[in-house]
Amino acid sequence: MLAVALLGVFSLANAQEEKKGRGARADALAAALAKADLSDDQKAKVKDINAEFAKASAAAREAKDREAMQKAGTERREAIMALLTDSQKEIVAKELAAGREKRGGGERKKKQEI
Repeated sequence: MLAVALLGVFSLANAQEEKKGRGARADALAAALAKADLSDDQKAKVKDINAEFAKASAAAREAKDREAMQKAGTERREAIMALLTDSQKEIVAKELAAGREKRGGGERKKKQEI
């Protein structure tokens, strides 16, 4: 019984750790967009962009083509950012930077610069 419980805890922890790597950037962008006060039209366009690039990402992931996955993610972010006003872009950039700092990305970058 204890072994089953420990296996469940390990599986949950492993799934959460996997989530940090795969899809973490998309989650961070979604959270940042939520704070940027998008119009209904912008929200609809973001949804369309996400659907379009989900297909490309899935195909690349299935083919285990890391470069294609990165390209799809970059193109997705660029397409979404193109929809935003300058003030919204500023909010999103600030939120993404804060998220990187929170996750330790900023510290790693600072250490590399030293």
